[in-house]
Amino acid sequence: MKIPNKIKIEGIEFKIFMLTDEEMNKIVGNEDKTGNSSLCGYTSFKDCTILINSSYNADMQIQTFFHELVHICDSRMVPLDENSIDNMARRLYAAIKDNKLFDKLFDK
Repeated sequence: MKIPNKIKIEGIEFKIFMLTDEEMNKIVGNEDKTGNSSLCGYTSFKDCTILINSSYNADMQIQTFFHELVHICDSRMVPLDENSIDNMARRLYAAIKDNKLFDKLFDK
């Protein structure tokens, strides 16, 4: 699966940027709310952007993409905690990858 450069959710288009560790830290800061010194991803609702850390391997980047999508979907519901969002994103990604759902859904 290739991460797109934009995605529309409920009519709102989010631009997606792949950034290095250094770029992520410069834009978002050196630590996320959990105290991690290397951020995997970040969503700005103000700017309608999703930032993905390109320093991680492909599977982690895609899992992070799903994590940020769950954040966006969750923003209009009763908020989930960060751990619940991460668990949901991992399971979604695993189900899609293990069952080759994108291959089946987007088969040419």
